[in-house]
Amino acid sequence: MMVAGEASGDQYGADLYRALLKRYDSLECRAMGGPAMRNAGVAIIADSTRLGVMGLWDVLIRYIPIRLALSRVYKNLETFSPQLLICIDYKEFNFLVARRAKSLGIKVLFYIGPQVWAWRPGRVRKYGEIIDMMAVILPFEIDIYRQHSIPAQYVGHPLMRSVKVDKDKRQALSEAGLHTAFPIIGLLPGSRHNEVKRLLPVMLEAAELLISVYPHAQFILPKANNIDCQMIEDYLRVCSVNVHQCRAGDYDLLQNCDIAVSASGTATLELALLAIPIVIVYKMAPISYWVAKCLVKIPYIGLPNIILGRCLVPELIQDRANAALICETTRSILDDYERADQIRKELTELRRNLGDLNGIALMADLIDEMLSPVDE
Repeated sequence: MMVAGEASGDQYGADLYRALLKRYDSLECRAMGGPAMRNAGVAIIADSTRLGVMGLWDVLIRYIPIRLALSRVYKNLETFSPQLLICIDYKEFNFLVARRAKSLGIKVLFYIGPQVWAWRPGRVRKYGEIIDMMAVILPFEIDIYRQHSIPAQYVGHPLMRSVKVDKDKRQALSEAGLHTAFPIIGLLPGSRHNEVKRLLPVMLEAAELLISVYPHAQFILPKANNIDCQMIEDYLRVCSVNVHQCRAGDYDLLQNCDIAVSASGTATLELALLAIPIVIVYKMAPISYWVAKCLVKIPYIGLPNIILGRCLVPELIQDRANAALICETTRSILDDYERADQIRKELTELRRNLGDLNGIALMADLIDEMLSPVDE
C-alpha cells in the first residue's frame, strides 16, 4: 500500500509502481493518491487531489475530507493487510498512518523523510518508533537519522532522473508559438489549491507590472494535474497579460525561462536542476504563518537555498510576496546579467552535488529487500 497526499508524491508513487511492475509477476497495490497513480493502474482507495494543504488553518478547513481519507486508509490497512506500507512524504498524515500500520504488524517504509531538521527536530525519535526504514532524498539527511539509530538509506532525489529535456530550446519554443528574441518568465503558483488561490493572483499582478517594463515579455504557466483548469482560467480571464499554459513537467519548454517566479516546494528544485534563476514566493493563512515561525528552525524555505546552505535565490514570504516586490526582485535579476549568470552556474553545481542516482530504481531495490523473507 502507498499513501501520498501531494501532487509530487502522487507522481513519485506512480513512477515507483511502474518500476515494481517490471520486477514482480504478481503485484497488488492500493493507494491514497491522485491522477498520476490512477493512470499508472494503482487501485485508489482515497483521492488525494484536494488534500494537499500547508499550515494549520488550511488543515482545519479541510479537516473533514482529510479525516474521511484517514479512516479509509485505516480500514484498508486492516482489510487489505499489505506486506509493506510506503508512506510518501505528507508527514503529519503519514505519521498517523505509519503508527497504525506498526500496531498491526505491517512493515513501514517512509519515502522522502520528513524534514524534522527544519521543524520540531526532537520529533525524529518518534518517527524511529513507527517505521522500519527511512528513505531520504537529500545527502545531509542520512546522518540526522543515523545519529538517532534510525535505519535510513539515501536513495537520491527522484527528480534527478525525471528532470531532463528531449528537445532543443528553439524547437520547444517554436512548437509553443513563442519567440527566442523576447524574455520568457515562468509563473509556478504551486500544486495545492490554496497555494494557487493565494499566489496566482499576485503573480499575475506582477506580470502586468513586468509587461509595462518588458513589453515583449512572454509568460509560461505550468499547471499541476490536480489543479482545476477552470480555476486557472477564471484568474487568467481578468488578467491583461497573455499567459501560455503548459503541463507541469514540460521541461522542454521550461528550460527556456530567463527567470521563474515560483511557489516554495518541489517546483523550485525542478527549476534549479534546469539552472533557471528563481524568485521564491509563499503565502499562508496568518495563523499558519505564526505557528510556522515558531516551529521552523532554519533560515530558508526554498529547497535550492536549503541544499546550498545560503540564500542564492531570493525568497519573498507572506506580506513581502506582493506584486510590486515580485516585479522589483525579478527585474533586479533580469537586468543584472552577471548576477543571473552566477545563479545559473551555482545551480548547475547544485545538480552535480546531488549526484545522479536513480532514486526510483534504488527505492525498488529497497522494497525488494524489505519484502524478502528473513532467514530463520
